[in-house]
Amino acid sequence: MATQAPSSRYPGMTPITVLLPVRAEDAQGTPCARAVSSIVAQTRRPDAVVVVVDHPAGTPSNSVAQSETAVRGHFSDADIPLTLITRTRDTLSASLNRGLAACTTPLVARQDADDVSHPERLEA
Repeated sequence: MATQAPSSRYPGMTPITVLLPVRAEDAQGTPCARAVSSIVAQTRRPDAVVVVVDHPAGTPSNSVAQSETAVRGHFSDADIPLTLITRTRDTLSASLNRGLAACTTPLVARQDADDVSHPERLEA
């Protein structure tokens, strides 16, 4: 059964997802928190966010859990549907492809974990 795309929060606008790859060691850092804040502060907020957290092979499960908790904490007050994918680090393109496969909206805006988006980035 196919996953149904979320409807847009904004009538007449195409739904959009932000795809955010994050290295595990950066998940708790200030740049990641700033990136998330800039997503949440959009004048046209995304309809969903997909975060792909990459861990080095052999990462202890408690470290994986800490990264997941940090990412969820960044979005805790956002009221934006969040899909969190945790995977063993490969290439950036592999992480993006995994995240893109989880996106269910027709539009996807990619953002790095150290990017700060202009507040009107998703308006167009």
